[in-house]
Amino acid sequence: KSDIIPKTKCTFLGFVFNSSNMTIYIPDSKKQNLKKLISLFVSKKQCKIRTLVGTLISICPAIRYSWLFTKRLEREKFLALKGNNYNFDKTMSLTKEVKIDLLWWSKNISVGYNHIRDTEYKLEIFSDASRSGWGAVSNNKTVHGFWSEKELSHHINYLELLAAFHGLKKFAKNFKFCNCLLRIDNTTAVAYINKMGSIQYPHLNKLTREMWLWCKQRHIFIKAVYIKSADNVTADRESRRENPNIEFMLADWAFEAIVDKLGTPEIDLFASKSNNKCVNFVTITTDAFTISWEKIFFYIFPPFSNRVIIRILQKIKKEKARGIV
Repeated sequence: KSDIIPKTKCTFLGFVFNSSNMTIYIPDSKKQNLKKLISLFVSKKQCKIRTLVGTLISICPAIRYSWLFTKRLEREKFLALKGNNYNFDKTMSLTKEVKIDLLWWSKNISVGYNHIRDTEYKLEIFSDASRSGWGAVSNNKTVHGFWSEKELSHHINYLELLAAFHGLKKFAKNFKFCNCLLRIDNTTAVAYINKMGSIQYPHLNKLTREMWLWCKQRHIFIKAVYIKSADNVTADRESRRENPNIEFMLADWAFEAIVDKLGTPEIDLFASKSNNKCVNFVTITTDAFTISWEKIFFYIFPPFSNRVIIRILQKIKKEKARGIV
């Protein structure tokens, strides 16, 4: 535990600590054994519950973002234990998703590392969610949005997590290789972000995973901290804004009934993020009239305006376009 010769690199508790660049990583002597172990499990469909998971968890401190790639494996472990009266000698499934994560481990064990201490935050974002929408603020700049019908079906914990993600994508989209601090007045969202997910609620874990993968692509590391609702006034106000232009749309069940009879459209030509019925959509600000409709099977739910409806019908006739109106 001690060395009388000063060094910038030492091995302690199974990790290599490097004080010259303030990093921690796995010793070379361990890397090959770990890669062999993972390769062995990738080829299997099942394994003993007590094996593998603990090994990966033990080395997470030395590989950046690695906690993210343990949650699906831990979920399978949780389900296996629950279904086998918590007997660790029983087997658990190694699903396709688990194997994808194991392959990530195999690729990153050799090159992975983590920072020993890195608490400088380039960006601080406050976010909040209400039943009407979401809001976020950073550096005195604000942003807000409204929930879609599908999003509104989720619990407020999910919406708080989604609000934080929207705020992050808005304010950190041009940032790379930095840390961001997220201030949220929901303890569940804070916990899921800091733990890179959890095993009990798959929908929350899936959203958290999307959030962290977005960060990983940009080499951003996030930390969430709890803030009292009374101190989160600006984000709260933004989340409760009323939509000045109420966006009418068909109910999901009605749209699905139409699609069953007429086919699935490729694009929604008059939509927004909160009411689009297709993955691809054109916002009102883009102006769908400026693009060709000739070779696409479209869907249109137009504004209640005779002038707009007449323009739509004229364009369909002129371009011999095909779609659902």
